[in-house]
Amino acid sequence: MDTKLKNGDFQLDAGGIPLPLQGAEEIIQQAMICLTARRGAFLLDTGLGSRLYQLPRCREAALNQQALAYVQEALLDLPAFRVQQVDCQYDPRRDQLDLHMTALVAQTPYALVMTL
Repeated sequence: MDTKLKNGDFQLDAGGIPLPLQGAEEIIQQAMICLTARRGAFLLDTGLGSRLYQLPRCREAALNQQALAYVQEALLDLPAFRVQQVDCQYDPRRDQLDLHMTALVAQTPYALVMTL
């Protein structure tokens, strides 16, 4: 069992107790941590994280394939989270890359969005 995170901190109940997290929510949170952390930045586990930050900020035909490869690499140690598809959309006005992912978590489909 894990503890629910929100905006980089523990999410607390009305009594100030950290909220527990389990099941699919726990797996999704673990996947999002793996995807948002920069690969190699955590010295105790340099394999933790992704290389999504290396994705170019442009409209490239191969961008979706590269993003899918980075996502799958980051989640190798999390077999309960299986990414099926990644679709990248770059917005040059905001200089942001949005990743729309579809994944199977404990055999249930989920749609997730990340902004880089």
